Amino acid sequence: MNVSIFRTFCSVLICGALSACVIPAQIETNKAASYTDEPKRIFVITDIGSEWGKDFANGFQQKMTSIAKVCGADSQFLFVSGLELDSVKPDAQMQAFHPDTLLSIKRVGYILDPTGKVVVTQNYDVRLLDVKTNKTVWRANMKFSGTNGEMISSLMYSKSERGESLAMDMTNRMKDDKIFRSCSKYASLKDTPASIPAQSTAPTATFQPAVPIATITPTIQQSAANDSNVESSIDLPDGWATARLSDALKAKHFTFHATNQGNGATLLISSKKRADVADIQKYAEIQRNAQMNSVVDGKQSEIEMLKMNDLSAWRFTVQGVGKASGKDLTWLITVIENGNKISILTVGAPTDHFSDNRDAFNKLAYLVH
Repeated sequence: MNVSIFRTFCSVLICGALSACVIPAQIETNKAASYTDEPKRIFVITDIGSEWGKDFANGFQQKMTSIAKVCGADSQFLFVSGLELDSVKPDAQMQAFHPDTLLSIKRVGYILDPTGKVVVTQNYDVRLLDVKTNKTVWRANMKFSGTNGEMISSLMYSKSERGESLAMDMTNRMKDDKIFRSCSKYASLKDTPASIPAQSTAPTATFQPAVPIATITPTIQQSAANDSNVESSIDLPDGWATARLSDALKAKHFTFHATNQGNGATLLISSKKRADVADIQKYAEIQRNAQMNSVVDGKQSEIEMLKMNDLSAWRFTVQGVGKASGKDLTWLITVIENGNKISILTVGAPTDHFSDNRDAFNKLAYLVH
């Protein structure tokens, strides 16, 4: 028997026995210590469905609705496109629903299969906003694989069931973090309550509410532009604080500066008009060469091309002893094609701290606007 077919056949038997073939989501979270309430009316706004279609979105919606119900919470969904999630006005039905919490689930990056056409792994930025205080009280970074790359996914789990699995994983983590406190976690999909339809709505173009979408996805935005016609901003995660922009940094065209006392890292942003750059790959090479010239005994990585928030980006690292600081530093630089501008995010940290924080540093680029 063909080895691949045999492995898949065995996987089917194992999955049938364990009822757990969908790869669990990888979730990192942060909860505000001051939040002690429990959601009772959750309004969800999301672009889920853009990656694996309507069945996946419906599975997620209906399973989350049923799980939230067990936890004593009613929920309602607003599905929008990725571009609309940052700009669309909330539907009138949201205000009629009178939510106590707003949950934003946004796609922020993905991995494609070798054909470049099918999303294999999707990243999500999740934020829970407490309406009473108008503050984000829980935030999550979720990474979910919609397929394990073999026949097993299509044989054992439909797209709807994969959506249900993501809903279970997310709500389980909300229970771990004491967002939901009056209900227990589920070990597998077969243990969850039956999915129930949830009301959903699409955004309307005519309704103009008093509350903008920023209420649902609040940001800590800082201007970061070196040209009056372009501007970049970032949603600073917890642990980062804005810092003074010195004359030396301004001379290098940086317009935003932040530091992280916990890991000793520095964050810098600059911007450039897109029309002024003919070839972004070559521009990234120029940026890499410039960074190499700032260190002694420098080592550089290859330039990686990737997608972030549906935007093209080029990323590389440079490691060496800084000529100015005399310290061994590693720099992660991401060049993002960002509409009418190019955003350049530079994150540097002591080399002995860099590896442990690499994943967190990678995610910063997804927060640049």
